[in-house]
Amino acid sequence: MTGQLDLNLNVSVPARPLTDRQQHALDTITRAGAQGLTSDELGAHLHQYRRANGGRGHHHDDRCDYCTSEGRQIGDALRAHGLVFKRG
Repeated sequence: MTGQLDLNLNVSVPARPLTDRQQHALDTITRAGAQGLTSDELGAHLHQYRRANGGRGHHHDDRCDYCTSEGRQIGDALRAHGLVFKRG
């Protein structure tokens, strides 16, 4: 299991704008609140987002082989912007 992603509330707007996918991930983490999200949970939400926008994906309650890696990839991008941090 990977660490939880949580919001970093002590940063300003990033210099580079977020992609729609990154913004959706940040919104999803924000909605998770204090409990945060694991990488596989975030990846599943991204797969649901992709499916809702005409791509391949699945419901956020389901998991596939790519959920963890995709969630980690977006989490890393948001951390690089200073918007989230990894707990534990």
